[in-house]
Amino acid sequence: MTATTETDPIVTRPSDPGRILGLEGLRAIAIAAVFLTHTGYVTGVTGRSDWGAFLGRLEIGPTIFFMISAFLLGLPFAEANQAGARAPSARRFLRRRAVRVFPAYWLTLVLLFVVFGVDVDGFGDVVRLATLTHIYSDDGFFSVSVLVPTWTLATELAFYAFLLGWAAAVRRIGRDRDAAGRLSLELMLVGVLVVIAFAFRALVDAEIGLPAVAEFWLPGQLDIFAVGLGFASIVAYVRVTGNTPRLATLVRRGPDVVVGLAGLAYLGVPLFTNVSRGLVLTNETSLDGHLAHAFYLLCATLLLAPIALRSPARSAYLWFVRLRPVAYFGLVSYGFYLWHDHFIVETAGWSGGTLLPYPHADFWIVASAAFALSLVAGSISYHVVERPALDLDAGRFAALRARAREASSIVPAVIAGTRTAATNFDLFDGLRAIAALTVVLHHVALPTGRQNNGFWASYLTEFDVGVAIFFLISGFLLYRPFVTRALGDEPEPPLGRFLVRRAVRIYPAYWFALAGILVFVGFQAPVADGLPQYLSYFGLVHVYFRDWAAGGMSQAWTLAVEVTFYLFLPVWAALVRRLGAGRSGVTRVHLQLGALAAMYLFAVAFRAYCYWGAGDDLAFLGVYWLPANLDLFALGMGVAVVSAGAQAGVVSQRVTARLATIGSWSWLGSIGAFVVLCNAFDLPLGIAVRPDGWQGHVKQATFGLVALGLLLPAVFATAGRDPIRRLLAWRPLAYCGVVSYGIYLWHQAWAKKAVGWQARPLFAADFVTVLAATLALTLLAASVSWFVVERPLMRAVHRKIVARPPMEPVA
Repeated sequence: MTATTETDPIVTRPSDPGRILGLEGLRAIAIAAVFLTHTGYVTGVTGRSDWGAFLGRLEIGPTIFFMISAFLLGLPFAEANQAGARAPSARRFLRRRAVRVFPAYWLTLVLLFVVFGVDVDGFGDVVRLATLTHIYSDDGFFSVSVLVPTWTLATELAFYAFLLGWAAAVRRIGRDRDAAGRLSLELMLVGVLVVIAFAFRALVDAEIGLPAVAEFWLPGQLDIFAVGLGFASIVAYVRVTGNTPRLATLVRRGPDVVVGLAGLAYLGVPLFTNVSRGLVLTNETSLDGHLAHAFYLLCATLLLAPIALRSPARSAYLWFVRLRPVAYFGLVSYGFYLWHDHFIVETAGWSGGTLLPYPHADFWIVASAAFALSLVAGSISYHVVERPALDLDAGRFAALRARAREASSIVPAVIAGTRTAATNFDLFDGLRAIAALTVVLHHVALPTGRQNNGFWASYLTEFDVGVAIFFLISGFLLYRPFVTRALGDEPEPPLGRFLVRRAVRIYPAYWFALAGILVFVGFQAPVADGLPQYLSYFGLVHVYFRDWAAGGMSQAWTLAVEVTFYLFLPVWAALVRRLGAGRSGVTRVHLQLGALAAMYLFAVAFRAYCYWGAGDDLAFLGVYWLPANLDLFALGMGVAVVSAGAQAGVVSQRVTARLATIGSWSWLGSIGAFVVLCNAFDLPLGIAVRPDGWQGHVKQATFGLVALGLLLPAVFATAGRDPIRRLLAWRPLAYCGVVSYGIYLWHQAWAKKAVGWQARPLFAADFVTVLAATLALTLLAASVSWFVVERPLMRAVHRKIVARPPMEPVA
């Protein structure tokens, strides 16, 4: 069930040349059959109703999967054999199969064991499950009930090794034959494999010492794979010679008739056998098992034949399996297959009871809920793990990163800027990653007690400097398009488009994270005021209410500041533009910088009022509002003015050249300022006590200088081997920057989870362990957020709203 095309199982698209249309649709039929059967088992429907008994006989899914896999994977070998060409590389074949199967499977195991708390019997079972060797003993096969379906993956792995030997043997035996002779030989050997499989299952039934589960091993399923190899041989013969065997011609002429016969073959299972009437096979004889297997084999063969042989006739069956929703379901079927049993059991358990089956569970409710959850899990698995892993294996990481950065993601703060050849700020991804990682360290250090004692306590306490970096990046990238247009006397960027894109950039991923944290972790502070409080969190206005500000997602105060800044920025840009109307370019730049200096001083004055002159509520909340943080935005906006002025030719090249040569010295200055801040001003440790008064001013001002020093090389760096440039361009760091918004949203929830897993008192958890778990799980969640929520929505907005090249980068 892991292959999708004869060349590369999963990466191709329906429009690709040589694509065998309909195979994803057939795979969708197979996974739907498996899903309905397992839902019927778990809810007990298969054992208590006539129609439910048919669900128990929909176990044809694995048969279809095996046959498709053998057909697609065997086809390149069969074609090479027929054409006398070199066989596909065995090393590449095995590597691709491992990359196709294991990453998504291992991720499923980690999440089931670590996040969802699925029980496993000791380390030995974990190793057997991880290596897919658990099916070779009765105990291992049933060690984790929701992973029982993974026996098919173990059988697939055995087939991959078998296929290489099979292809080499067939090639050697038939090397002196013509094309027709080779086809006859291959089909004869297929018949031999069918006989071997039947004999092996008979030996298992004879109880000669083989485990009862041995029928699920490759020798017991070899007849299914053999039929798929037979199809591969026929299709390869047709492709190479152009001749079509007579039986294949009949299939191509009447695909719906063939599918009708497949339906009759399926009905042979309930009419002539006594299998699968409940959760456990009851009243089944060895003859029942052999007959059911034969009927399933025949049914799968007839379902595959019209698709594999590419019937040109008009057919309702072929129309259905080629529908896009059906094909997409088949495309994500691997992840769906891995997760469906877990979600079926979970949703059935909500209705009460402790043991399978759950007779009080409503079949349709369980099926609907489990299907939706499994489809989401399958889509995430495909887009976040399976396809990127295959792209990476194929050496397409550069193209993958280019696609991922089309929209240039930015963490809480960052969301725009020009993306022209002259202003492509590629180094900002690395800068965002550094900002995000400092925030992660800051928040992991708090519950583990590292902010309160030890040599690094003061540094970890002040690592919230990452927020200042975000604000400067946001001020730079968002303001630069306005300045560029003002200096060029061009119209301002459309306000509606700007606000829509900002809303789409911030809210969907935030809502996704907020809902996930609410369900799986819980809010930091309980919700006491019902719906209004929930709405304040989802609307990012909770920071304006004293009783609600500390709840929800605590780091979301920065997003509330960002949203306010989005509303403020167009108004500010319009006012400053009007003041500079009719003046020279140099004067406009000076006016811009002067206005930003006034903005900086206003922020300082507002914070001073919060510290010394305001009432209790404003003293507590005011420093988390936009007016108190405008100084940080002003610094980034000032850099944007200089950058845009240099591009327009109104800022001296000597200025930009000097800024470009700062390089490492700028960063050294930032690091030095940060070290002085942590050691010279006796700032309180931890975040329980907030630095106010003069300490608050010093901290904010130093944070601005630190962030400014880090920002300058990312804006004005020139090509070369500057160490700062190389660091910011480092691919792993750049990827963290691409998904940094998700890192910012999810990291604190996973830190809370990781601390809870250690079962230690508060402030006593191991910092390194919690940090490692938090980083791993956060990066996974952030990748899901980026590939599943952020990038698709931004692309959709770009297609529908942006009718001409964007004025600011899509974030």
